[in-house]
Amino acid sequence: MPDVSRRDVLRGVSLVGAAGAGAAAGVGTHAVLTDSGVFASNSLTSGSLDLQVATRWATKGGEPSTMPDQETFPTEFVEESTITVGFPGIDPSGKSASGTVTVAFRACDNPGRVWMRADGEPNDLADAIHVRAAYEPECGGEAEALYEGPMAGFLDAFGAGRRLRATPKLAKVELDGDEFVVETENGPGDTLAVDDAPGTLTVDVDGETVTFEIAAVHWKDGGEEVRGVDLASDDVVFSRVDVKGGGSPDEGVETYRVDCTSPATGLLAGTNPGGQPSGLSHFVLYACADGGCVGCDPACLVLDWELKQPKKHAGESLSVDLELHANQCRHTEASNPWQ
Repeated sequence: MPDVSRRDVLRGVSLVGAAGAGAAAGVGTHAVLTDSGVFASNSLTSGSLDLQVATRWATKGGEPSTMPDQETFPTEFVEESTITVGFPGIDPSGKSASGTVTVAFRACDNPGRVWMRADGEPNDLADAIHVRAAYEPECGGEAEALYEGPMAGFLDAFGAGRRLRATPKLAKVELDGDEFVVETENGPGDTLAVDDAPGTLTVDVDGETVTFEIAAVHWKDGGEEVRGVDLASDDVVFSRVDVKGGGSPDEGVETYRVDCTSPATGLLAGTNPGGQPSGLSHFVLYACADGGCVGCDPACLVLDWELKQPKKHAGESLSVDLELHANQCRHTEASNPWQ
C-alpha cells in the first residue's frame, strides 16, 4: 500500500470511531468500515531520534472485532507526530460497537526509550467507552496489559505520559492465614509470618535469588485484617504492584505504577462492591526491566475499545491523540518529556 498523507492518516484512524457508530447504526458504510484496514502512519522525530510508526485499525458493530494476521503487519513506516483515534457523532440506534487500533513503532538509527501520552477531553462518551491497552515488546508476541477500564481513566492514567516497556513479573505473594507465602511454579516458596514484618522474602528469577522486604503492614480498622503492605528491595526496583482484595477475581484490585523506584509504600487492596475496604488476598510484584530500548525491531501498542450502548450517547463525540516520544538509550537518563 502506498504512503498516505497526514490528513489521510488521521482521517483513517478517525474512522475507527465513525465505523463503530456507523456499524452499530446499520448505515450504508457498514460493509466497508467493518473490514480490517492497514495503512502507513508516522510518529514523531523527537530529539535526535527518528521514531517511525505504522498503524492498523479494525472496527465492527454488534460483536468484538478481530484483526488480520499479524504476519502482514507492520510493513510500512512513515513519519508523523500524533495518532488520532476519533469517535465522531455517535448514532443513537443499533447494538454495541467495538474496534482495535494497533500502533507499531521503531527507532532504527538509534535505539531509544519510548514514551506515550494520551490527550483528550474527558466527557460522558469517554466514561462509556471501555478500553483495553496492552504493550507488545515484539509486535505479535506476548502482550502485557497496561490498562483496562473507561476511556476517561485511560486519559487520566496516561495524561502525563508513561514509558512503554516490558515489566517482568517478579513474584506473586499470597496472604495465607497469618503468613505471606511466595507462589512458585512448584508450589509454595519462601514464607514470612505477618507478625515478623518488617522482614524479607526471596524469589528465584532466572536462576538468581532476589530478595525483597515487606517493610510494613497496613491493617484495616480494628487491626484484625491485613489490608496492604510497604515494599522495598536492594536487589531490584519496582515498576508496578497489583494488590488484590477479597471477592471475585475482578473485584478489589488496585494497580500501583511506582515508576521504577524502591521502596513502594501505601500499597492497599481496593474496595468491595459495597465500597468498603477489602482485606488483602495477594499482591503481584513487577520489576523494571533492564534496557527496554526499542530498535529497528518494532514494538506495538494495542488499544481495544467497545461502546455497548450507543443510543445513550446520541450525537456525542470524542477525539484522543496518542503522542509518542523517544530519547536515545545511550549516554542519557530516562526522562519523561511531559514532566
